Amino acid sequence: MAGDAVSDTQPELTSPEDAGRRGTQPDLSTWAEPDPLAPSGLEPEGEDPLIGQTVAGRYHVDAIIADGGMGRVYMASDEQHGTVALKTLLPVYSSHTLVVQRFQREVTSLREAQCPHVVTMHEYGELPDGRAFFVMEFVDGVALDTVLKSLAHPMDPSRAIKIALQLCAALIPAHALGIVHRDLKPENLILCEIGGQQDVLKVLDFGIAKPLTEAHGITEAGQVLGTPTYMSPEQCTGRAVDERSDIYALGVLLYELLAGEPPFVGEKPWDVIRSHLKTPPTPLSERDPAVSVPEALERLLMRCLLKAPEQRFQTMREVHAEMGAIAAALGVEPPATAR
Repeated sequence: MAGDAVSDTQPELTSPEDAGRRGTQPDLSTWAEPDPLAPSGLEPEGEDPLIGQTVAGRYHVDAIIADGGMGRVYMASDEQHGTVALKTLLPVYSSHTLVVQRFQREVTSLREAQCPHVVTMHEYGELPDGRAFFVMEFVDGVALDTVLKSLAHPMDPSRAIKIALQLCAALIPAHALGIVHRDLKPENLILCEIGGQQDVLKVLDFGIAKPLTEAHGITEAGQVLGTPTYMSPEQCTGRAVDERSDIYALGVLLYELLAGEPPFVGEKPWDVIRSHLKTPPTPLSERDPAVSVPEALERLLMRCLLKAPEQRFQTMREVHAEMGAIAAALGVEPPATAR
């Protein structure tokens, strides 16, 4: 599927045409990480040895929340924090150096990028069998992809701006620390009700976030990593990325909220990547004249989606400031944490 995440271990590519010159054009679906629900390497819930156990002398593991390509997330109970989420690697990956490094990097990114719109990290450690784990805030909400599927029409611009402003606010501190998320997508964005406020955003999964100062090691320029639907052109070709890549992904997400689908779709990941590299997005006003989007918001969106990083907004703070002005003009009140 076009939405699958592409793994760390890809050959260097500079364009779809480059792949074609090497022979058969690859199907990126064969490069994807294991399907999030794939049973390979997983024990049935009733046989999971962690269920019912107490980790680090305090976290009682109650149930499995989710299985990912390389990890498993549990619901656990803690006297201090109440219900928490505990994430650990699957046993099959516990000795895979690259995967362990990515897991550790997620811990570091979460610790450093803390803000009200990023899930809170509580603790990091090792299980008795040597597998790494970390404990984070349990987010009781609905993933944005689920919200989108439930809508009969594209999202109202006021609601979309409110969500996008919070995403900007979540990423500004991370970018200031030199951390690029690189995998922004609806599945990683949770909408909650907190303090009586609806649509409060929490950003999850910094698993492929990357410090800008990391010159080599876990990933190199030339490796393709991310989810094709939301990848910037430079990310698609394995070039070095910076915060402008997250700005492009924000543009894709905002386009999807306002149009009901992303700017580029295709049967295979390669089709989507080709569009990111070669095809200008259709302006919302041309795509569906019945959908009313403020002109200023459409201009912001289209600038985020420019192919060349130097032509986009250069910082997420710039995006936030311009979107905040649009929100104010529309009378939109985002949470105080996103202003």
